[in-house]
Amino acid sequence: MINQIKKDSGFTLVELVIVIVILGLISTYAIPRAIDMVDSARMSSTRDEMMKIKIAIIGDASSVSGGVATYRGYMGDVGSIPGTIQDLITKPAGVSAWDRTANNGLGAGWNGPYTEAEEYEDAWGNAYVLNPDSTIVSWGSNGADDSGSGDDIVLNY
Repeated sequence: MINQIKKDSGFTLVELVIVIVILGLISTYAIPRAIDMVDSARMSSTRDEMMKIKIAIIGDASSVSGGVATYRGYMGDVGSIPGTIQDLITKPAGVSAWDRTANNGLGAGWNGPYTEAEEYEDAWGNAYVLNPDSTIVSWGSNGADDSGSGDDIVLNY
């Protein structure tokens, strides 16, 4: 028994270095992919919210009952483009209240809210911009107007 070989348990330094190198290689590939997935999810979420805002502004043409549009949106009710997102949530000054008897019984005036308050900002925390040229704009991740050459998202309505 004196000559028994003692077995050590554990990893050698070479084995540990190999594992660290492998983990480093995996992370250099995985981290950029994860960041891209997050950016893609933010863009998708922003586009979805912008579509909700668009429908709040122009209405939903597929929402019809008896040949009459049932969800006409801000433009269909008020007859003009909202100045800001806030106009879709609270009645702006100078806009008449909803009158069911107006417009040959179809109604006219502010009949909101047309959208929810959480749709003020895109996924990066920037406020949406409503332009008079009938576009909704998100400045994207950099929060700046890139004039169409950067990460801006523009939706026409």
